Amino acid sequence: NGNSTAYAQILTWSAGRLRWYFNRRVFANGPLEVEDLVQDTLLVVHAKWHTFDPSRPYVPWLQAVARHKLIDALRRLHHNVSIPLDDVQD
Repeated sequence: NGNSTAYAQILTWSAGRLRWYFNRRVFANGPLEVEDLVQDTLLVVHAKWHTFDPSRPYVPWLQAVARHKLIDALRRLHHNVSIPLDDVQD
């Protein structure tokens, strides 16, 4: 509700929670960078904050946003996979 200090605190807390979440789901030194996922998710949280219902728990909402960002990243990663035609069977 316009409290910039509280908003900064929730974003800082969320960033830590998101790092924990993504570190457990992304392979170390893999093609997906945890910090990129954290930043992308925080941007969505900022943009979609109006969809959060304060009468409901925050963490499940945050995890849903994070899960969608992870799925999007995995889709992008696998969308660029190419298979030589010689390797494809009829």
